[in-house]
Amino acid sequence: MRLSEITGPKTPDQLRMDTLRATQKRASNAVKMERNRQKVQSAQKAIQQLRAPKLTTLEPIKPMGSH
Repeated sequence: MRLSEITGPKTPDQLRMDTLRATQKRASNAVKMERNRQKVQSAQKAIQQLRAPKLTTLEPIKPMGSH
């Protein structure tokens, strides 16, 4: 015999609580996935910046004797 057969059908309040718990789990998973997505995006941006060629903004040094 299963436990559900002993306890009987769930009340509307119990069903509502089950629905709210399921919604909470889905929202929690969505937040975790979004945080992971943002971390990956940030890491990819950092990698791209490291791989990008650096532009030099320094001017060449002019000899002191010539004007």
